[in-house]
Amino acid sequence: MTSRRLFLAVFGLLAVVVGAQNLGTPRNAGPDEPAHVVRAAGLVRGEVFGTGLDELSAAELAELDGGAADIANADPSNSSLGLFDVPAWVRGPSEECFAMTGATGDAANYGVFPASCARHMPPADTLSSAATYPVWSHLLPGAATLLVHNDGALWLARLFHGLVPLLLVAAALTRLLTAARIAAASAVLVALTPMTLFMFAVVNPSGVAIAGALALWVALDDVLARRAAPDWLLPAAFAALVLPRDDGVLWAALIVGVLLAVHRTAPLAAWRLLSLPARAVVAATTAASALWALLAGGELVPVDRPATGIEFAEIVVQRTGRHLREAIGVLGWLDTELPESVLYLWCLAAGLVVMIALAARQQRRALGAAAALGLGIVAGWVLEIVQGRTAGLFWQGRYALPVLAGLVLLPGLSRGADRAVGRLGAFVPGVVAVVVWNGAFLQALRRWGVGRHGSVRPWAWDTYGAPLPVLLLIAAHVAASAGLGYLVWRCAAGGSDDDTTPPLGLSLVRGGG
Repeated sequence: MTSRRLFLAVFGLLAVVVGAQNLGTPRNAGPDEPAHVVRAAGLVRGEVFGTGLDELSAAELAELDGGAADIANADPSNSSLGLFDVPAWVRGPSEECFAMTGATGDAANYGVFPASCARHMPPADTLSSAATYPVWSHLLPGAATLLVHNDGALWLARLFHGLVPLLLVAAALTRLLTAARIAAASAVLVALTPMTLFMFAVVNPSGVAIAGALALWVALDDVLARRAAPDWLLPAAFAALVLPRDDGVLWAALIVGVLLAVHRTAPLAAWRLLSLPARAVVAATTAASALWALLAGGELVPVDRPATGIEFAEIVVQRTGRHLREAIGVLGWLDTELPESVLYLWCLAAGLVVMIALAARQQRRALGAAAALGLGIVAGWVLEIVQGRTAGLFWQGRYALPVLAGLVLLPGLSRGADRAVGRLGAFVPGVVAVVVWNGAFLQALRRWGVGRHGSVRPWAWDTYGAPLPVLLLIAAHVAASAGLGYLVWRCAAGGSDDDTTPPLGLSLVRGGG
């Protein structure tokens, strides 16, 4: 199979997996999805920041129903809040009847109310808490609202949003499969946690940033291991990580730092390995991200009453386990917890990846994985403690996924791993990852259809307005994920995991396969 055909096969199978999750997730059931869709729709209609709430009269302000925008705890002068002049259907249907605590306000009822209640609720105001987000990841979803003129536009907006993540991950996987590196490809499947796939399937800039980080781990590790100039994947991955969110530069710096330490490479030496176009992209996107943050001056919208002092810091540290669980998969508005068995299976797969690295005598990579985990945790502590003075307990596990992915990717990218444990041993983590994906998807569909305490029979789950039957979505998800696993297994028989196979980008340029 040529590189082009392999890329198309990987991209197509991933697209079916993410597409099934797109259509299986109720509209506006992604975290902060209404805010991002409203801002995206306003952006393509010429409104970058919208109308600030401090520009509204007291009567107009009182009529606003912010819903998930969390304006109850925010000052009207908060620059991240904006009212956009877009059609009302952009904001609908309302998720307020089922998202998080639903109608009771009791945290014990997270995930209890099925999403079918949203059919009977009108959309809320076109208010967004993402008014100062960088524009880059809002352009494609916004374009969908110009093509479809009803609340079904969100399905297309999600599809457009997922294109960049799918292209990046498919390119990274194809690079590894072209070299028949089965252990590394399996590690990428494990790094695609249920939360990561969910972020690809809904409209949220975190999805683009996480995909950029995954591709950056793979591409930069390849450059440092080969001591060769990168192809297009590295600068594209860096841009995708840095541009969508203001914290992208931080995660990029941590990823680069860990990889330089593992490969014992000085920063200047690594910089010299980059081609002039790659250096230009890295410098330009870093400058653009910093300039946007300076000019937009975005503030965090408080999610609860701000707190300070040692007690607040203790609470932040105590929530570490919760945040790590969220990074693996607490879907929806953090109201769709996965079964314990799914979480344990993912941890098993991650542990197997690390054990394979140790079997290949790649102790530095195992230490690097521990460093990535520690840096992800500590960065979350610092950011939440510092910004908690105004934003409260705002941190979520998905924010640190760009660097936490190194826990799996660093050991998984070990050279010689396939030879150390054999083809079957290298493939096992990928098989477990596919099982995890499907277990998580089934639990999510159940939660949306009947609530987390409802029937376990898929044919009894309500479709809550999904455009395709639930059973068809399940069949497509299972078939595509299994097909991707089979593709990894099949490609592993065609080569070796040494350093002689040309990178994907070079073979494409040369027209080879």
